[in-house]
Amino acid sequence: MLKRPLSHSLAIWGAWVVAGAAGSFAPILPRVLNFDEPVLPGGISPSLPFYEVTFAAISLAFVQYIVLSLVVGRVSLTALTWIPVTLIAAIVASNVDPWNRTVPGTSISLGGIETQLLHGYMAVPIWLAVRGIATGLVLGLAQGILLAQLSEQRVIVVLWMSANVLAGVIVGIVMGIQMQEYATQGVSQATFFADTVFNGALYAAVTGPVLLLLSDRKLATLTRPVKSQVGV
Repeated sequence: MLKRPLSHSLAIWGAWVVAGAAGSFAPILPRVLNFDEPVLPGGISPSLPFYEVTFAAISLAFVQYIVLSLVVGRVSLTALTWIPVTLIAAIVASNVDPWNRTVPGTSISLGGIETQLLHGYMAVPIWLAVRGIATGLVLGLAQGILLAQLSEQRVIVVLWMSANVLAGVIVGIVMGIQMQEYATQGVSQATFFADTVFNGALYAAVTGPVLLLLSDRKLATLTRPVKSQVGV
């Protein structure tokens, strides 16, 4: 089977990691630029959890879609559905998130982290790992089905979902450790921003190898001899 050069595979993986970092940074960019939070019609504030999940999912999915289009070698309607699929899956995952049902939403903010963690929430890494499993299952299944359609390989569903669960657990533990440090040592805006970007890149780094598999299978399909296709 024809394989891509190692440099090309590393470029795809690197682009996916950069996409994860950029997509994670986009939702917090207004804070970096010190923009005042606008109030939407109806008094809806962008800081509300639903808005944050929506904006984060769309920004991340958009940059991921760019990389995904490069992997499949074309811009297709199926690939474009990556954005709404990711958005819907993220909203569903946020609603079944055991963290949100156990820990007050105010703890997911710089102002509330220290107060909440020092009042009985020191097992944050475990809770966020469980959160990562829930998110990975929902997001991995939805995106995996889409990737299977692009690659015509059903095994991609299992692989992508497994990679997302693993990434969710790893990033969840890392985030839990970070939050514990925030509570005990304090946290600056710069540190919070850097950790957010790092976590996005880390999640992408774990799921990236499956994307390389998708890329290799796509290349094999495009370069498969005509005779072998007829004989199947």
